[in-house]
Amino acid sequence: MSTEIDALDVENERFAQRVIANQNKLRSKLRSHYDFIVCGSGSSGSVVAGRLAENPDLNVLLLEAGGDDEAPSVIEARQWIKNIGSERYWQFKAAPNRWLNGRAISLGMGKGLGGGSSINAMIWARGHKSDWDFFASEAGDPAWSYESVLNIYRRIEDWHGAPDPKYRGTGGPVFVQPRSDSSPAAHALLEGMHSLGIPIFENQNGRMMEAGGGASVPDMRIRDGKRQSVFRSYVFAYMDRPNLTVLSHALVTRLTFEGKRVTGVEIFWDGRTHRIRAGREVIISLGAMNTPKVLMQSGIGDETELRRFGIPLVQHLPGVGNGFQDHPVIACVWECLEPLPPDAAPDAVLFWKSEGSLASPDFQILQGVLSLEDAAKLGLPAGGWTLLGNVVQPKSRGHLRLTGPDPDDPIQVEANLLWDQDDRKALLECTKLCRAIGNLDLLRPFLKGEILPGKLKRTTLEGYIRDAAMSFWHQTSTAKMGRDAMSVVDGNLKVYGVENLRIADGSIMPRVTTGNTMAPCVIIGERAAEIIRNQHQLEPSSVPIHGSNRTRHDKGGRESMVSTQNKHMAQFFASITERMSQPDLDLATIRDVYESLHLAASEPEGVSYAEADIDGVPALWCIPADCDPNRVLLHAHGGGTVIFSMHVDRKAVGHIAKAAGARALVLDYRRSPEHKFPAQIQDMEKGYRWLLAKGIRAENIAVTGQSIGGNLAVSLAIELRNKRMAMPGAILSVSGWYDMGLTNDTIKENAKNDKLLSRSILERFREAWLDDTGTAWNDPRVNLLYADLAGLPPIQLYYGDHELFVGEIIEFAKRAKDAGVDVSLHSVPEGQHNFILGAGRVPEVNKAIAQMGQWLRSRLWSVKERAA
Repeated sequence: MSTEIDALDVENERFAQRVIANQNKLRSKLRSHYDFIVCGSGSSGSVVAGRLAENPDLNVLLLEAGGDDEAPSVIEARQWIKNIGSERYWQFKAAPNRWLNGRAISLGMGKGLGGGSSINAMIWARGHKSDWDFFASEAGDPAWSYESVLNIYRRIEDWHGAPDPKYRGTGGPVFVQPRSDSSPAAHALLEGMHSLGIPIFENQNGRMMEAGGGASVPDMRIRDGKRQSVFRSYVFAYMDRPNLTVLSHALVTRLTFEGKRVTGVEIFWDGRTHRIRAGREVIISLGAMNTPKVLMQSGIGDETELRRFGIPLVQHLPGVGNGFQDHPVIACVWECLEPLPPDAAPDAVLFWKSEGSLASPDFQILQGVLSLEDAAKLGLPAGGWTLLGNVVQPKSRGHLRLTGPDPDDPIQVEANLLWDQDDRKALLECTKLCRAIGNLDLLRPFLKGEILPGKLKRTTLEGYIRDAAMSFWHQTSTAKMGRDAMSVVDGNLKVYGVENLRIADGSIMPRVTTGNTMAPCVIIGERAAEIIRNQHQLEPSSVPIHGSNRTRHDKGGRESMVSTQNKHMAQFFASITERMSQPDLDLATIRDVYESLHLAASEPEGVSYAEADIDGVPALWCIPADCDPNRVLLHAHGGGTVIFSMHVDRKAVGHIAKAAGARALVLDYRRSPEHKFPAQIQDMEKGYRWLLAKGIRAENIAVTGQSIGGNLAVSLAIELRNKRMAMPGAILSVSGWYDMGLTNDTIKENAKNDKLLSRSILERFREAWLDDTGTAWNDPRVNLLYADLAGLPPIQLYYGDHELFVGEIIEFAKRAKDAGVDVSLHSVPEGQHNFILGAGRVPEVNKAIAQMGQWLRSRLWSVKERAA
């Protein structure tokens, strides 16, 4: 079984039909009130909406002025240029610009589910270190710094290139891979760049974004030719849920207020105006054009500007609409010696400086092969082998102005591209480098001759640039984050002077980032979601099961990215395994060795213990101070049913119970080989029935387990369902062992990383449990990859990304999701099998336990009870 699997297949017809039916139902009964309203489904808004929708207790409304994302030019990523000028574009136009010889250039932006990420070239460019450190300085918040943002990038990425653990992440919702189908001309191009003294890097978003310049193959969000939009990565997987309504063709016209508190939005949808209230917040993610327009037409902006159109003032913020930035781009074109297939996706990306004294690169070059049709869409007079050069750290600033108070009144855009002489100089030097590269001898086997601009004198070349420069559609900075008088939002993205209103999109950038802006907008969305969760004390989000994402894990050992404590845990586990690997150990000795694992965890403060007898089954109560005695975690310990007792999990379960505010009952179920299958499940059922007999309500019980205990927890729920008994409120499974066939690839791939388990140990456990029972390894009663999972309660799954069971846990999550189960999936960086025993010592484990506790509280208490 490959670890490169889809957690949810977005092409699965059953899921698609569920989405359609659910969204039709939600739209037909559109509510007048939601907890959160997110305006705009672009690269930031989709992240915010998706992250909030992960919490089933929140009602989220996502509004989008455009239509769906089903067009072939959206799905087929290489057709992106066909979207230019279509209904999937906002058709903005800048005012005539003297620095562009009086031309009025087009300023397209994405209009539809996914925003720009549904119509762009899908280049994943994180931004330079200097960008993010500048953001942090402007905001006065280190959470925006490069180091902080790098952690977010690693967490959200699912990197499918050569392992680079210092910079790249795996298992997140954002599929990224280096372009892998480059032409021979592309290899010659990179070799030619290197011949000019330009360093070539292993990937676009690692070391190169800390360097003074360099080139690489581009990072792309394209999989098997299909676009991986941010909307599909973050939102689509939740559209079958009742708590997320996605409303397309819904134009946000104004915000509504009580004093200076935003109460909701006014939208035009289905032929009429609707007013919808937001109980907690409105998040505006409409992009650098529409965000300031809606703000100003709602009364937030420069007082003088608003007074011109009779708009009542809510908050004077002169920075709204000011500070506009974009990347000006120029094209250099060569005729191909032999026809090359048109390909608007770049083969290479280069960042460089217009002068050596600069601290970071100020221009970028991308390469593509444009057909005549594609060239015409871009406003070029000729197609061919093309280098697109653009200024990525422009100094020119523009502004936006209203032309009237009504939503139909267009926005006036003074883009001011190339207004600053440093930008003109940078684009000139960029054009010179494009020509130097394209005319290299290394490219003569592929290129016949230069078409544009040709060998020109400096003044003539400067004229060409003014005649041909255009927007690269990376508009930003019209509602900037900062602390000066022209700032619109603070470091928490809250609009100054206004309550319950936040902005999350490219308009908040203090300056446009170095390179394409999709990836930084995703970070803005992630930061916004994190800030909202913290300020509203919401359940932390999980790593969701996304249809467009496959999870992949590194092979072999990796340099540690996490805490020293985690390294010590690995060494401790390794010492246990070394003792276990000695030949001729009897079962009693093996059990004694493994029983020492409880030493790994720290004693949870304020938790007491009491032994109990559950109709002949020994058990241990873990009782946190101030817990609710009517909420109980029924826990199944690990150990392959062979080696552990209830005491090994005692401390870790105490930590979880404390986080959940509940008691925990750890069963010391009968062990194999003395007691084989199904004795352990029978003991678990006995414990569950005992709790019910004691007056604990089924919905106030969560069944938890780790390793084989995770299997037993799910198996118990299946047994209860089959007997038509009341089901528990939730299942928490940590490092679950579900596949008795041991078929998943990570058993081999993570063999060097997992310091506790090995295939031979697992085979020994399996034999002890199942031999002589007549139970096959693929029997659905023990192999849950074959089980009927329909009708189970919500399940939360955790795994360490270094353990052997990664592949089967993800496969189980997929199957549970396909069966209609509400399932969420979390990983712990560099976690070993039994990582949970690091409770109280390892920061990554403590963070995971806090998330478990929040989730369990959300399941075992009603909203009303939690509020009380």
